[in-house]
Amino acid sequence: RVDNSTRLTDEGKQLDRLFYVLDGTPRIDKAGRSIESSAGVFIGEVAYLKKRPATASVNVEPGALYIEWTHAALDRLKRRQGGFEVALGRLLGADMAEKVARAN
Repeated sequence: RVDNSTRLTDEGKQLDRLFYVLDGTPRIDKAGRSIESSAGVFIGEVAYLKKRPATASVNVEPGALYIEWTHAALDRLKRRQGGFEVALGRLLGADMAEKVARAN
């Protein structure tokens, strides 16, 4: 758990890790708009999949719990375990579909 407000991503900046928020409310700031999400979401998935800078700035507040993986560690797992890439792709795809459904 984090003790302080923690910035996970900065809009427009390159990321080297993927986050998953287990508990807490991520605040997402994108193009001057701010929204709150819920726990159980990936953060930085578009940057990871597309090898692009972060599409939003994301903060979590004190008490939030998240896990993170470096892109390098995920890429090593994909090379070593064939099924891992498929499973991760499904999880990220489902997460993105849920975000799009909530946005409309």
